[in-house]
Amino acid sequence: MRLYTGTVADLELQGQRDGDWQTISRVQGNTDPVIDLIFDKPVCEPTLRIFMTKLHPMGQHSDRGWGGGSQELCEIEMYE
Repeated sequence: MRLYTGTVADLELQGQRDGDWQTISRVQGNTDPVIDLIFDKPVCEPTLRIFMTKLHPMGQHSDRGWGGGSQELCEIEMYE
C-alpha cells in the first residue's frame, strides 16, 4: 500500500473485525511525502481506516512544499 501524504508524521492502518478496530501497521516519525506499507500476509479485513495520530508542525518541511499543520492524504494505491 502506498500513501501520498505531505503532512503526516505518525499513523496507524487499522482494520475492523467483529466490530473492533485493530492496528495492522504503524508508522512513526515519517519524514517523507510518500509512505509505503509492506505486509507479510494478505490484509483481509472488510473495512480499513487510516488513523492519523501526529502531523508535522506548521512550517516544517516547507522547503519540500509540505507540512502546513493540517491533515492531507492525497492518494492511496493498493496492489495485490
